[in-house]
Amino acid sequence: MSAKLRSTKDGIFLVGDVQHPINGSKLPSNGQVLAVLFYNIREVKLTINESANLAVHECVIFWEKARIPTKSLPNCVKKLVDLHQVWRGLQKNAKKTQDVFKQHQQAFTDSLNNLFDIAHADALQLIKIEEDKIFLKHQREPGRVGYLGGVDKKLSDKEKRAQLRATEEENRRMKYLSASNSLVSNEPVEDDLFSISDENIDSPDNQQTTIENTMSNLRLERFKEYQKRILLLQN
Repeated sequence: MSAKLRSTKDGIFLVGDVQHPINGSKLPSNGQVLAVLFYNIREVKLTINESANLAVHECVIFWEKARIPTKSLPNCVKKLVDLHQVWRGLQKNAKKTQDVFKQHQQAFTDSLNNLFDIAHADALQLIKIEEDKIFLKHQREPGRVGYLGGVDKKLSDKEKRAQLRATEEENRRMKYLSASNSLVSNEPVEDDLFSISDENIDSPDNQQTTIENTMSNLRLERFKEYQKRILLLQN
């Protein structure tokens, strides 16, 4: 059911003008999300829940752009509906002049420029990039300190550097595997073993000794070659 709004000529009580879409270079504020909610109620003629659902979807776009994990959609919608209920309570008591009601109205007005915080409960643990953690902490301060543009550029540069490092690491790995395979496949072990002259195999003992010496020399040569190639890869 749509809410009955007062002061339609001058905007929404305490909130001001309705708004669509959300704009700016910060994460959306309480006031921005409420302004879109009231736009959906007044202009699109949707119910409170339907309006909140659309407003939250629009809000989440900014959080995704900042790469900050959020609560589940139903929880985000509930948060906005609850905020609307707070506004409704203040609206009902708008004509009361006692100090306590004035204080509540002022506190609500002061909070409108603060963050509509839908971050995941473990967001600071889930975020891997330190700059993003700092950005979220700053956005949670009064007035939402900082801007989305700076975070996006830093994140983009960081992702490019990470991708470059991953590519270089993969190239080094492939070179290492190629060098190792080459060492194994290119060594003519069998030819060397069976090219022993007849005079050196006049007895089983001599044959065994010759084979062992040949194998030892081959292993030594192969190990030296292996070391050379590893040094080349590292450089």
